[in-house]
Amino acid sequence: MALAVTAQDAARTKGPRVLVAEDIWLTAQELESTLTDIGVIVIGPASNLLDAKRLVATEAVDCAVLDIDLEGRAAYPVAAELERRSVPIIFVTGYERPHLPPSLRRYPLLRKPFPPERLQDLIRKSCPA
Repeated sequence: MALAVTAQDAARTKGPRVLVAEDIWLTAQELESTLTDIGVIVIGPASNLLDAKRLVATEAVDCAVLDIDLEGRAAYPVAAELERRSVPIIFVTGYERPHLPPSLRRYPLLRKPFPPERLQDLIRKSCPA
């Protein structure tokens, strides 16, 4: 039996594919909700560095929203791979910009907490549709 695809389902498959890497479950759920509200296809969320690396290696990713600290490990290896692939990155973190390696400081950084609309605006500007 074939499943019917609604217009809403079809629209969901056309948005940018955004990797979310966040180790705090509630924050990850809030990020996912904020992004799906604007038609983004969320990849993840990954709660640790290994899962984030696996998703980058196995999934098509148009953009990424990364927490800097994933269960005590810096997300910089994931960011470096995304940068190598020219994938736009948005950092969401409690850290200040100086915590980023100089090579990653050109990417947007949202300090937690932030209004959901701020992330949505950055996604619209940074991620291919």
